[in-house]
Amino acid sequence: MSVTLYYQSDSLPEGRKKLIHSVGVVGKVKFVAEPDTPYNGLFKGADSALIRFSLDKPPNYSKSEAQNTYDNFALGLELQFLADGVFSANLVAMWGVNGVDTFNFFDKKMSIHVPKAEDLQLKLGAKKFSTATPIVQNVAHIQTPADIKKRFTNYTREYSQVFTEIQQGTTALEVLAMDDPATGCLKKLGTLITTSEFTTSKFGDENLFFQHQNYVNDIELHQQWSDYSPQFSFFGSNEPKKPEGKCSFASLLGF
Repeated sequence: MSVTLYYQSDSLPEGRKKLIHSVGVVGKVKFVAEPDTPYNGLFKGADSALIRFSLDKPPNYSKSEAQNTYDNFALGLELQFLADGVFSANLVAMWGVNGVDTFNFFDKKMSIHVPKAEDLQLKLGAKKFSTATPIVQNVAHIQTPADIKKRFTNYTREYSQVFTEIQQGTTALEVLAMDDPATGCLKKLGTLITTSEFTTSKFGDENLFFQHQNYVNDIELHQQWSDYSPQFSFFGSNEPKKPEGKCSFASLLGF
């Protein structure tokens, strides 16, 4: 599992198969930062990025009722920012490994902080991942503008067909971040705007690689997150020592 965390490349090692998030659509996006962003680097703005909206496995389209979406429509997204002279910077996000209760691809906010696995098969997957890092649930919140969400309101056809109709120049996602877990306040960092149309891709499904960030390395830089980060335990609660704070109205106003 260490390959997922430490292999630096934009394509999978030869002979390694993509076993999860094996179907999806790929497009190009740019990140437009908010004018008052306190962050630097790519978070100041980036023009060259790939985004992939994916499913954990090929869905069974005969199960088109909402109650059949769990374990049949486990969605996620992957971002890959390209820069000259350095390895690409990657981000992965999900709503949860158990899937969602809707076929609307954008109905839920995705996050790099993923809820714990609930069933045995997914717990075994988490245990496998824990051989590389003890923090398997934390790998920014990402939410969708209402006009994009409306495109996926009901299950009527295969999701990738809907994606192909999203035009270049569309604001696809808004990116938010929390800099202090004690307050629990989210701040908008910017937007992701499409710079191409979306397409299905054999290379994207089989070879395109998005490196996962080991959250342990993040905690080494930001110790304040340690008590708020869940450590994996197969039989334990997997709950962090402290819950994230509830953002107050005064904090939202900047007081």
